[in-house]
This record gives sequence, structure tokens and C-alpha cells, in this order.
Amino acid sequence: MCLALAATLTGIAAAESAASGAFERKLTLAECILLAVQNNRDLAAGRLDRIEQRLSLEDAEDEFRPDPSFDGSVESDSRASALSREEAF
Repeated sequence: MCLALAATLTGIAAAESAASGAFERKLTLAECILLAVQNNRDLAAGRLDRIEQRLSLEDAEDEFRPDPSFDGSVESDSRASALSREEAF
């Protein structure tokens, strides 16, 4: 399979090099595999699906996490004391 991929990539590279006047380069097996993995749309879609699933899980878990909120009693007290001072005048 990699030989077919390498032949295809080499053919593409040869066509591009002939069109652009660039030099032709042979690929190693590691470069062939790296190019195949980087340019594989199915793998990219799988990575995006995993990211989406992780974010969905985090959203679902947020429903069960405590929601810390401040009581606001200090604000209420300061407003209440400010109101009582205004009424006193």
C-alpha cells in the first residue's frame, strides 16, 4: 500500500516539478507515512470528532459540578445601609 502511495506521491511530485521546474526528490518510508497521515481527511475528521466528544463530555459534566456563587450579603448590607442613610436625611 505504501508503495502505491509513494508511487502516487512521486508521480504527483514529478508532475509538479515538471510544471514548476523544481527538482525531483525520492521519499523515504517515514516521509511517505508522515505525508499520508498528515493529508488523510478521515484521520483529521476522527481527530475533530474526538475533540467534539471531549467538549460535549465536559459540558455534560458541568451539569453535576457545583456552581460557586457569592452570597452578595456584603453588597446587600452596604446598599441597605446606604439606603437607610438616605432615608435618615
